[in-house]
Amino acid sequence: LYQHLAKYEDCLPDNIYLSAGSDGAIKAVFECFVNPNDKVILLSPTYAMFNVYAKMFQAKLIEIHYNGNLSLSVEKLIKMIRGHRPKLICIANPNSPTGTIISPQALAQIIRLANKINSIVLVDEAYYLFYVHTVSGLIKNHENLIVTRTFSKAFGLASARLGYALAHPAMIQALYKLRPMYE
Repeated sequence: LYQHLAKYEDCLPDNIYLSAGSDGAIKAVFECFVNPNDKVILLSPTYAMFNVYAKMFQAKLIEIHYNGNLSLSVEKLIKMIRGHRPKLICIANPNSPTGTIISPQALAQIIRLANKINSIVLVDEAYYLFYVHTVSGLIKNHENLIVTRTFSKAFGLASARLGYALAHPAMIQALYKLRPMYE
């Protein structure tokens, strides 16, 4: 499976963390990298488990709300990242439940800024097959980027509970250190 995914994703097996759904990968990111009182930036509304894990791991939650027309000011997001210097920035792209997207150029800008201030960017691409762009190729040059995916949406394999994260091998190794023995 690692070999097939690596070929599919145009990466190395060392860039892949298999998990119990993308939710398992997201939880592993929080468990591995977020300590009590670390700041976590979330868009709102977004995937509900981001908020659950932020609370579970006692992070200081900073929510950036969509406007009434479901638009998001990328400039505001960048300003909040600069001002708060979070440990983790969580972005579902495309977002659920809004269906909104952040352009690949804006995401690349956010990832570069986050790298400068030692923040990790988690981009949940659970719905990436319904959108023509991905940031997964950026893992090769950005150690602070983690992209999560699932087989439950476009592939229709929700009952398989299979997901994965794509990241720099150092990030993947850190995630595997906390992997549960029995999933």
